[in-house]
Amino acid sequence: KQWYQRRVGNACSYYAEQGAKKFISSSGGNAGISVAYMGNSLNIPATIVVPKTTSQKAIDIMRQQGAEVIVHGEIWTEANELALQFVNSEAIYIHPFDDQYLWDGVAKIIDETIEDGIIPSAVVLSVGGGSLLSGISQGLSKNKLNIPIYAVETEGTASLNTAIKMGQHIKLDKVTGVATTLAAQQVCKNAFELTQLKEIKGITVTDEEAIDACFKFLDDHRTLVEPACGATLATLYNKKMDF
Repeated sequence: KQWYQRRVGNACSYYAEQGAKKFISSSGGNAGISVAYMGNSLNIPATIVVPKTTSQKAIDIMRQQGAEVIVHGEIWTEANELALQFVNSEAIYIHPFDDQYLWDGVAKIIDETIEDGIIPSAVVLSVGGGSLLSGISQGLSKNKLNIPIYAVETEGTASLNTAIKMGQHIKLDKVTGVATTLAAQQVCKNAFELTQLKEIKGITVTDEEAIDACFKFLDDHRTLVEPACGATLATLYNKKMDF
């Protein structure tokens, strides 16, 4: 969850400095948890609207951080529509993935990687709404690293991969599968536009491959990750790319 705190933390800290009196967000996943955490840390109340697909554990974690949690809608877009109704000049909307301040926070990962003496030859990452892709690409450009990014989704959440194939910023009719934190029907515009300008290669994996990778990683490193992470790991375990 560290990179969620990094990106959401960067955005929340910025808006707090600008005078935000409340945070509003609409993610049933890690972004929503991070907004709740940052609201608690900054002593700013937070309201998170989540879809019905959100796990009870995630809801409990948000509430433990003092956030008001409203369950609404079958999918994220429906939850987001309600969340936007609560926004005003003092109640600031923290988008789960489409905000420059989120991307700025993510971009620092590349700065820190290089500071540690590591020069990557490629980056492999999972794609939900596109903030990780946007931030990593920004960080690579800042550090003048012209290397490929492998953008991974499960077959049921492949909004970016479908957009790449069609050459259009499309919206899926629905998203399905176990990787619920990747379940954005449409990636942010910035993420799609990057695929038209940068060397970004789309890859999809099945739900089964993502889950199997989670268990393989658990065996190898004694750390259990969620299927959204398993999607990226599956490309490595199954050797779906050549460097």
